[in-house]
Amino acid sequence: MAERTAIALSGGGAKGAYGLGVLRAIVTGATPATRHRAIDPEIFTGTSVGAFNATILASQPRVSCEVALDRLEGIWRRRIADHPGTCGNGVFRLRGLPVQDLDLGCLVPTPGRVAMLMQDAAFLSGEMAASAAKILASRLPLNARLLEAVDASAFFDPGPLRALLDDTVDFRALARSGKELSVVASRWRQATPRIFHREELVARRQTLPVLASMAIPGVFPPVWIDGAAYVDGGLSMNTPLKPAIQAGADVIHVVYLDPKLADAEPASTSTFDVLARVFAILAAEQMKGDIRQADDVNRGLELLDRAERGDAFLGTGTRALRAVAAVARRRTGSPAERPHRRVEIHRYRPGGGLARGADLLNFDIGHIEALIKQGYDDAVHHDCEEAECSLFASDVRSGIHGARFRANIGERMTLR
Repeated sequence: MAERTAIALSGGGAKGAYGLGVLRAIVTGATPATRHRAIDPEIFTGTSVGAFNATILASQPRVSCEVALDRLEGIWRRRIADHPGTCGNGVFRLRGLPVQDLDLGCLVPTPGRVAMLMQDAAFLSGEMAASAAKILASRLPLNARLLEAVDASAFFDPGPLRALLDDTVDFRALARSGKELSVVASRWRQATPRIFHREELVARRQTLPVLASMAIPGVFPPVWIDGAAYVDGGLSMNTPLKPAIQAGADVIHVVYLDPKLADAEPASTSTFDVLARVFAILAAEQMKGDIRQADDVNRGLELLDRAERGDAFLGTGTRALRAVAAVARRRTGSPAERPHRRVEIHRYRPGGGLARGADLLNFDIGHIEALIKQGYDDAVHHDCEEAECSLFASDVRSGIHGARFRANIGERMTLR
């Protein structure tokens, strides 16, 4: 059976442009992670901005992933990015501001801009009235009432994002596509992930699941689907590794948009930077657990293979027992939880320069172009030892990852 390759794209707002550069290196074979062979992934999973990128890539039948990526990059450059003279980006607009950037040309009071400011004034007045009513009705102390009434999302207009999705997501093309697609959103009430697969997206013919996956709390309002509120998938599954494994992937390229916490000091103590770091910490803990499970399965299968070959040494200690137990659990679980195969996982993430919370919402074209280049360069110099990829011994022994890494991973695989 042919090896199936998946791309798992995490959330991170404007930093999603970094993933475009990584993908360019992967699909063209410019990275050692693909043994310098061009590949055409069959499976795409995504959370938040990763959900948007994954949906566009999966909804282009009968073309290579490289061609699909050309179109996606075009959307980012021409439709999403904030260029001089565009007076804003293609994802959000701040209500009540006559200009969305420092372009003085946008100060010209056209009829459309005046009408929009009037609409903003009416909307914000209604929000202020609602907040005042909430303050008066509450029985909390005054300071608690004031904090409870604050809603920063009132200033963010999601209209550009809705228009972007409506204009770029082609459900008829998605229906004809042979690609697997999984989009992750978070149930707001239960704080649990919900995965929307390609078949459901096609049946609904609505962009609501993708919009929900991108609904950053505090920036965009929750999205209601079938009577339930959904928000950014990153709250419950920022890096959608499990859906890729369940879809049958043998090799998974995971693209993070947050740098390693140890390499990324908070840019400031501003509320937005602090919240962004808290979010990154939670996402890192989720991913550690997923990677640990994949490692355990790989190691457990390696031990069982050794046993079948009659090898005397099967490994000792708690790590060996945990690895074998991980395989045993999957052999007794549901079919979706039984990946009876080794999974090779490559991890890509930016350096510490993307630690600022404001990077989430910086859609300036210069910033977008720099992120695409950084992603490509990082993937070209991909190092499995540094990235802590999850591999299995037979792959390491093939000699594609360097002598030092082969020695280190071989030592880990003895599970002593």
